[in-house]
Amino acid sequence: AVEAPSSSHQAMKQGGEGNKDRNRAVPQGPPPPPSPPASPLPFATFHNPPPAPKPKPKPFSARSSLIFLPDGKPPNPIASGSLNGRTSCVLSFDAGYHLDGSGSCLDDELCSDVSERLRTWDPYWKIVEVLGTRKIAADPSQRAQKLTTVGTRTTPCQPSHQSGPVLLDHPSSCASVFVDMPKEVLRSKFSKRDSSGKLLPPGYRPWGVRWGSLSHPYKDERGKDRDRLQTGDRRLIVRTLPLQRPPYDTKKRADGHLWPKGTFLQLKQGPSEQVLSILQRKQQSHAHSEWKGMSHPLDLTLKVKSTNVPFELKLCSKEIIENSANYVDAVNGTLMGSYALHVAICEYVAPDDLYDRLMGNADGGDVTIPRISLRSARKMLKEYFSDQTVLIDDSDDEDKEAKSDEENKVEDSKSLTFSLLCQISKTAMQTPVRGRHCKHMQCMDLRNFLHANKNVTGGRWRCGVCEDFVNVRDLVHCGLFQAMLNSLGSQVSGARDRVSLRADGNWKLMGENRLRHNKRGRSLPSDTNNVNGGGTNPSIDTEVIDLI
Repeated sequence: AVEAPSSSHQAMKQGGEGNKDRNRAVPQGPPPPPSPPASPLPFATFHNPPPAPKPKPKPFSARSSLIFLPDGKPPNPIASGSLNGRTSCVLSFDAGYHLDGSGSCLDDELCSDVSERLRTWDPYWKIVEVLGTRKIAADPSQRAQKLTTVGTRTTPCQPSHQSGPVLLDHPSSCASVFVDMPKEVLRSKFSKRDSSGKLLPPGYRPWGVRWGSLSHPYKDERGKDRDRLQTGDRRLIVRTLPLQRPPYDTKKRADGHLWPKGTFLQLKQGPSEQVLSILQRKQQSHAHSEWKGMSHPLDLTLKVKSTNVPFELKLCSKEIIENSANYVDAVNGTLMGSYALHVAICEYVAPDDLYDRLMGNADGGDVTIPRISLRSARKMLKEYFSDQTVLIDDSDDEDKEAKSDEENKVEDSKSLTFSLLCQISKTAMQTPVRGRHCKHMQCMDLRNFLHANKNVTGGRWRCGVCEDFVNVRDLVHCGLFQAMLNSLGSQVSGARDRVSLRADGNWKLMGENRLRHNKRGRSLPSDTNNVNGGGTNPSIDTEVIDLI
């Protein structure tokens, strides 16, 4: 006998068939088109792009030697930052050019790259003109030009046999820059005018530099002479830059000027020579292979008192130069540990004036920061929401239906909290910016960012939010945060700075987020064993903290 189906089974079957009929009866319309992705972030506008590099020089060798004064001869301190000094020495090196990166000649393409790196990571010193370059024969394959321009880089060196006693701890690399100041003044088109463009009298302060003196001298609390630099002051600045950076160095500091380990600088003017004092890394007594500290550029203006006499700048260091072929991001034609020696007339730009130039409010800047429109910023916000929020879907259907209008409203009502305070100064932002490669929407104030990075520090050029390295050319001006500040700026304070920002781009200022400390009567716990049966003791006060 066949058992008849139960009524419950029939009801389930009929219900399932009814559901199928209803699904067939309702036509499925096409899903709504996805919103277009946010437009790519705009790049900075460059007003003074570098010229096309000149051809590479013809490879050659040229042995040369340099004589260095003793380092740390009493009563003089050790100028190289090393733990131990050394006697005078004669170093022999190759002053030529080779395709593997050896030799002290630096081709024009790498020279341009060095200048651009310094403009990018040290915008407070605008490069007016690079000095100390020279002309040599170009590569024969470059038929268009017979001569090319080269700069100077450090190269391996060895003590010469003429140096007398053998040096056990001799310098490992050296370089030399010869600057013929009379010829530089004559051939330069910038030496005839000052920073304001005013034509200078012949022979009077070329480039508008106050040679042999400070621009705006004053005495600090220790009685030492200092220079209170102002925008437009021009100085002779010496900097060095590593041509190849190891991976660990890119993670711990921003790119920019860095003296080689144990740098010893010597200036020769006519028959006289002198040792130059610089602020650089120091060798550590507990670990001789470690060098720690800050590297500051050298202002050579005080030492060069006249432009009628050529000068030569000599450098030797304990930086070991080695092959960089084993590194993934190795630059062709460079060696690990080799540094470019950069000597240039530079013009100082104060943070407030740099702000005006970056925003396009003043002339004379190298770049202008781009602005993200409010519309593009809202599209970016939706993409940011999709990355920051997780959608839990409990539907097991293979063919998922398109979201209804109500579901879209729910999605748009989701919000994230942001702060309208600058992460650096903890004050209300005026010009919200962030790095174009940063993964966050939170911004910081541009003016505060420029003031915070004016001086050389270990955390220089770190983003105030994610602490990644950000230079001024990678900053973008956020139109969404600017719109919020324009509408809520007068209400923003240290106690009320949080904004609830929804996915549809609407925002609302949240309540106060400060701690309120109120002192009230302290009551003993109800389970306290006392003779009053758990009553309160008025002699003891209770401090109640309300989280608002």
